[in-house]
Amino acid sequence: MYIQLVRTLALVALLATHKTEASAIRVIHEKITVIENVDARSPPNIIFILGDDIGYNDVGWNNPNIQTPHMNKLAKEGVILDHFYAMPLCTPSRASLLTGLYAQQLGLQRGVLDFQEPYGVPLKYKFLPQLLKTRGYHSHALGKWHLGFCDWRYTPTYRGFDTFFGFYQGYEENYQHCLSPNYIFDPIIQGDVFTQQCENQPAARREFCGAMIGLDQVVHNITEALKRHNLYDNSIVVFVSDNGGSTTFGGNNFPLRGNKGSLFEGGTRVPGFINSPLLKKTGYVYSGLFHIVDWYTTFLHLAGIKPNKNSNLNGVNQWESVSEDRPSPRTEFPYLMDIIEGIKIGAVRVGDYKLINGPSGGFSDEWTTENETVDKSYDPNFMTHYDTEIIKAYNLTDLSPKLYNLAVDPYEKNNLANEEPEKLEELRERFDYYFSIAKPAVKMDADPKGHPDKFGGIFTSGWCEAYDDVPVIISK
Repeated sequence: MYIQLVRTLALVALLATHKTEASAIRVIHEKITVIENVDARSPPNIIFILGDDIGYNDVGWNNPNIQTPHMNKLAKEGVILDHFYAMPLCTPSRASLLTGLYAQQLGLQRGVLDFQEPYGVPLKYKFLPQLLKTRGYHSHALGKWHLGFCDWRYTPTYRGFDTFFGFYQGYEENYQHCLSPNYIFDPIIQGDVFTQQCENQPAARREFCGAMIGLDQVVHNITEALKRHNLYDNSIVVFVSDNGGSTTFGGNNFPLRGNKGSLFEGGTRVPGFINSPLLKKTGYVYSGLFHIVDWYTTFLHLAGIKPNKNSNLNGVNQWESVSEDRPSPRTEFPYLMDIIEGIKIGAVRVGDYKLINGPSGGFSDEWTTENETVDKSYDPNFMTHYDTEIIKAYNLTDLSPKLYNLAVDPYEKNNLANEEPEKLEELRERFDYYFSIAKPAVKMDADPKGHPDKFGGIFTSGWCEAYDDVPVIISK
């Protein structure tokens, strides 16, 4: 059984169904039922599927060796987001998705929330479903949360979701909510059932391949249920990944450079698509820049909600651009902003150019082919230290700037820092701007009050006090 089945390919579905349509779509194993199906009206249903650690080369529309026929069809009949960007790791991406703010505005840019870490997204920042409620939406979440749980107010049903079925941390057993050998079983995706169909894959890729086949089937079941209950015509189905693939756990980003956690493209440029009858143009590849933080603003627009001007959202509304194949309203973005041991770490994209300021992060900054991918999920020692080691993956002795023109060098092979000093200075100015507005990273030691032994062997909430805003903590 695949130890990364839940952790690497957790399915998180944001289902925001308008009250006049259906109160819920419930996914249980491979069966989907719709409750309270009545007439379809606007605003649209939003079905958001966030894959975990799915790399650029882990989907069928980028790699014919991966068997995702249902998602391939949805992607090709909708709009493929070929320049979609997430944060380098899962907690930062989820935070950006649900708040409309870059993770560094929330103190969540460094690594992920660890076990028993007494922090979460501060309460003053309103999550997307909290605002959708003002337009009569019901919202439901399934799968991996990873945005804080030590105080109940950090958890999904206190942040706007009506129901939640899943787990709070990076990985844990779905039903028992503990760390045990049983946590590897995912009753929704059931990737181990499909591994036998992946004999053509390199050995280290077979379990991952099986999980992708299972995920593909789940996505198919969801869309078929929408059609069967006459909800599809007023629905928007989105699939994206939360960061690049982990080449140490069977994922792959080739031909992009880098790994999960890296500031190179392989860590942040991830697969995605939108499928909806509401799109004015379909069957094409959208090449405009699209960042995960943009979904918040885009979905508010679709729901007819104007965000508070004082919220200072970082996202832009992408709907008209994607729907009508117009130029993207986004021309730049920061990949990440942090400072570790006095070293400024981060990257910025401006137009076609990208600057990595020194260390790039991730376990690898190379171009890893499928045959070079490994799977360390069966190594208990590696797994025990994985979350902390990925934070330490920055080579703090590498202070050299790395400048790339991604329009002609999408695989980041030619560093132009010495050849184009004026362009380097231009991007450094934008880097300095984003760094100046970022808040210090918040990393807290594990709190023994949250140990499962104090709660009958399970991970649960109620052992810390939630922060209303980002605390001022000087991280090392």
